[in-house]
Amino acid sequence: MVGGDRASLATFLVLALLMSPLEAGKILVLHPMYAASHVLTLRALAKGLVARGHEVTVLRWKDTHNYPDANHPGIKEHVLAINNTDGTIPRLTVEERASFEMPQELMWRKGTSWTALPVDTFLTVGAFCRSLLEREQLREELRREKFDIAIVDILYNECSLALAHDLGLPSIGYWAFTFAGGEPQYTTAFSPPSSVPLILSHCPEVMSFWERLWNHFVAFSSHVVMQTQFAVTSYQIRHYCRRAVAG
Repeated sequence: MVGGDRASLATFLVLALLMSPLEAGKILVLHPMYAASHVLTLRALAKGLVARGHEVTVLRWKDTHNYPDANHPGIKEHVLAINNTDGTIPRLTVEERASFEMPQELMWRKGTSWTALPVDTFLTVGAFCRSLLEREQLREELRREKFDIAIVDILYNECSLALAHDLGLPSIGYWAFTFAGGEPQYTTAFSPPSSVPLILSHCPEVMSFWERLWNHFVAFSSHVVMQTQFAVTSYQIRHYCRRAVAG
């Protein structure tokens, strides 16, 4: 997803923006369909950037947390929503501006088990990608803003990375979980399953041979899930983002 020279450039730009109050920059923050507390975490970062003279625009999605707007000078927020009046999109409320509903009971009971994976959420992710990328007017508005960099919460958010690329922006990923399994497997982070336990394997920090073998199996299973995810998101990206595909 974010890798090589592009990731190094993005990291350098964010550090420069944080450290230098002299050169004001314009920053785009892109949240996934369900960002939960990440909205508040990246809002704190946005306020720090604004305090240093930068401008921040945030794209986030309506969910059942109903967080209030930032209401902060220098931070502009767009709260997007998907039309689900026909109720065909899983995990969304049935209304014109639908909210994402996290299956809280399932997550609390089986949150670190493979049985907690809601398979129908792949349909929800497809709808999210389509809704984000088909908004030509929004994309043109963002293009006119001439942002310097995008900060992307990369949790099931490949389509926001594609949007940032389509806008010609270097992007840096934000990740708020253990850095093993899922999307981090496809970044430049070095986290081999021989020494880094995945959260779903329940292995200890120091693993035996059999625990390492099990951790490798879980890592392989995670790749299967992510390849399914990429197939869903890539279909939408190819359809709506020709520049991202060409890149």
